[in-house]
Amino acid sequence: MIGKIFILTELNPILKRTIVAIPFVAMVIDISSWYITTIIPWFAYVVVTAGGLLGLSLATQILVSLYQMWFYPFHPSLEMSQEAQNRVEACQEILEGFGYDMMPENKGWLIRESLRTWHFLTDVEELEDYTRQVKERHQGD
Repeated sequence: MIGKIFILTELNPILKRTIVAIPFVAMVIDISSWYITTIIPWFAYVVVTAGGLLGLSLATQILVSLYQMWFYPFHPSLEMSQEAQNRVEACQEILEGFGYDMMPENKGWLIRESLRTWHFLTDVEELEDYTRQVKERHQGD
């Protein structure tokens, strides 16, 4: 769950993927080091190091996520009037009624028509036009 929330932060995607993968790698190294320590005693240091790496990466994920949720400033272009928010909500209800998924993404909305078909819309007028097209497409359904 922590990794899922962390992936939504505004960091470089490669950095995010690396930070999310580190705990899994650290767990494998940590657990395998338990068994290797019975053969080679100095592997106990690897157990401690892997545990520290796991804790550090999870702490990073939690702290960055909390910072961006609570203290990160909104981009000025994301501020919409109440009227525009109402129009977006109306479009979302219509699209969800037809089985489409709509989610906010960067400076717009990502709409999933099907498993392979996605659309990225950047302003409210474009979203309303797309919603009208969907209504027309599904008129006979």
